[in-house]
Amino acid sequence: MIIIISVVAALIIGILAGTVFLYNSGNRKIYSYIDSGSYAVAFKEIRELHESGENVDSLVMEFVNSCMEQKEYRRVVFAVPLLSDEGLSQNSDYLNEAARQMTDEGNTKQADELQSLINKTK
Repeated sequence: MIIIISVVAALIIGILAGTVFLYNSGNRKIYSYIDSGSYAVAFKEIRELHESGENVDSLVMEFVNSCMEQKEYRRVVFAVPLLSDEGLSQNSDYLNEAARQMTDEGNTKQADELQSLINKTK
């Protein structure tokens, strides 16, 4: 009986460890998409995680940062709504600065859209 319980416990632990490994592998894959500039694929993966109930704040901010560096401002505006209220609040200073950068570079439409998203939680 003890052997059976031990085997079942080991199987459960193995399944949980595999799930965590796959989840982390999936995130690493998304980070590699971001790093390589495959923004459409990265955004699709991030959105799918968000829709499944995952907190994607760190992925979104990595995506936003990379898009800002590459001046992919439209993608920033698409990604910000995936932030949790807490994530939006924690990153509001960075996002406000991003909106200022967009404005300074003549991208006022995206800057206004981003500012509107930031202000929704205030």
